[in-house]
Amino acid sequence: PKSDVDWAVKRAAAMPAPGDYEVRTAQTIGGRFSTAAPKTDIEWRIFRSSQVPGPGAYSVDKTYKLRGGRMSQSRLVSDVDWILRRAAKTPGPGSYETEKKNLRNGGRFSTAHPKSDVDWRIYMASR
Repeated sequence: PKSDVDWAVKRAAAMPAPGDYEVRTAQTIGGRFSTAAPKTDIEWRIFRSSQVPGPGAYSVDKTYKLRGGRMSQSRLVSDVDWILRRAAKTPGPGSYETEKKNLRNGGRFSTAHPKSDVDWRIYMASR
């Protein structure tokens, strides 16, 4: 009977060595870097301007008559004027009459004994 080593040697002998077979290389057909010089921003602006007619290159219809307008003579209300108008309509601090009630001096602390969460659970369970 053959040992594990004998079987490993037999399998290794059946396999080709790294230099025993020919490797086919894939032919790459690819692109290349462009050698074109793209237009700069200034060159694009020059190109676009050359496509547009100049100020005297076209005629304007002279039959249309322009008439002048009028400037408004109204006086606009400024922010300060709005504030003064609003202040004139708002009563001052001494203009109010307050109703005097019999109020105690200062406040009070509550003397109530509210139920705790445990008390409420006991109460709800007893119902």
